[in-house]
Amino acid sequence: MKKIFYIFLALTFPFVGMAQDLAPCGTVQTEEDLKELRAFQKAYYNGEIDYERDNVLKYIPVMLHQIRKANGSGGMLFGDLIDRLCLANEQYAGSNSDIMFTWDGIRVHQNDAWYDSHDNFIYNQKVPNKVNVFVANHANGACGFYTPPANNQTSDYVFIAKSCLQDWNITLAHELGHLLGLPHNFSGWEGTEYNCNTSAPVWAEKFDGSNCSTAGDGFCDTPPDYISDRWDCNSNDQSNCVLRDANGDTGNAPGTFYMCYSNDDCSSTSGGFSNDQVAAMQNHISSIRGNISFTNPTWSDIMDDATVLQSPINEEQLEYNNWIRFEFDPVPNATHYLVEIATTPIFNIVPDYFLTTETVIDHYKKLLDNKTYYWRVRPMNRGNFCTNYTSQNGSFVTSAVSAVTDVAGLQAFSVFPNPAPENSNVQVKISLKDAIDVQIQLLSIDGKVVQNEKRFLNAGHNDMILNTDNLESGMYFLSLQTKDGVTTEKIIIE
Repeated sequence: MKKIFYIFLALTFPFVGMAQDLAPCGTVQTEEDLKELRAFQKAYYNGEIDYERDNVLKYIPVMLHQIRKANGSGGMLFGDLIDRLCLANEQYAGSNSDIMFTWDGIRVHQNDAWYDSHDNFIYNQKVPNKVNVFVANHANGACGFYTPPANNQTSDYVFIAKSCLQDWNITLAHELGHLLGLPHNFSGWEGTEYNCNTSAPVWAEKFDGSNCSTAGDGFCDTPPDYISDRWDCNSNDQSNCVLRDANGDTGNAPGTFYMCYSNDDCSSTSGGFSNDQVAAMQNHISSIRGNISFTNPTWSDIMDDATVLQSPINEEQLEYNNWIRFEFDPVPNATHYLVEIATTPIFNIVPDYFLTTETVIDHYKKLLDNKTYYWRVRPMNRGNFCTNYTSQNGSFVTSAVSAVTDVAGLQAFSVFPNPAPENSNVQVKISLKDAIDVQIQLLSIDGKVVQNEKRFLNAGHNDMILNTDNLESGMYFLSLQTKDGVTTEKIIIE
């Protein structure tokens, strides 16, 4: 049994209309960034390479990063983040890409500056050898962007505004396309407005295909596209704007491709990438991402309907309003469980949620007095995370009484610095009225005990050093427990 001590102050808010007010993408790619792609396209279309897809599914590990305000509020729900990764996999599968993104965890960052505006120091939070996707409130005025590494290996991550990750969207698929080496379909027109039905410059891609491998995005199976701002499509999923090339030939930009700027509802889960775009991404994976991609999965399928909730169920009356023991049956092959606590049975308002590896959890969180709550569980593993929640919800009713979660005689309990950098020493200060035996535990966000120590502390002031060597960045909880009670302090490692 593990104890989890923390507070999540997250609610589900509608984002309708907000994404349309943002620039679709803030990714900036130079020809240096596209050098590997251009070399492939030249060899591919000139017949200099005998390229043939191996039709082997390539797995790409993704670390999701949830960015919140410093007070813990505002983060996109874990379940919604995971669902958007599921959607991206559907979209890539719909183009027969043989690319699947695996879920390698979620890290939480509480920082006001990062939440409201991308900060270059975010690269320090990257997890090596994984694709890192950060989701915050804003992404510098765009729905999202990818930062190409070029010669700066501190870059190479995706950053997305949460308002652009609605139920149906292409933002994540689009930015992951950039990460896998693709430019925009309208490459070369970034920052330039095209006036409909006017002759394009001679350098622009032509409809007769004569310069398809050297102009625009460099792909000969994607038609010309000159529109570098968000646009809606007609009934044929094409632009209303008529494009005219330098030869006078005309056509409309297709809106179904994920790398263009058409509105999300122009596309579907099939055909978002062309065959040649897929070939380029496959080449990119083998030549650039070979150190992180793999082809032999080590996980097994999950029977998510096997999740059985044990307690609390059937509106069980709890003794307290700030301590709940959740119990459910372990699910074969599941390594993690997402637990959601809601105030309605349809889970449209979720004030509390957490990830855990345990099936019996003591959860400390102050809830409303005499209130009915509902809870459910979603079992997952690295490759099987697009799973269902329990078909039956558990429910409980809080009381108006709080359990003792304070240590008698504790006069001060603090940590500094907080947030703390990785591989540093954190000062822990504890002041007590009387000498006492204590158990001090450092717990990860999923309830694992990372450090555990029993000590006898003297009356008065006590100093301790918490070493963060070998601790990954993220949220932790320092628990001080005696025979009379328990208290915790949240620690952020950056």
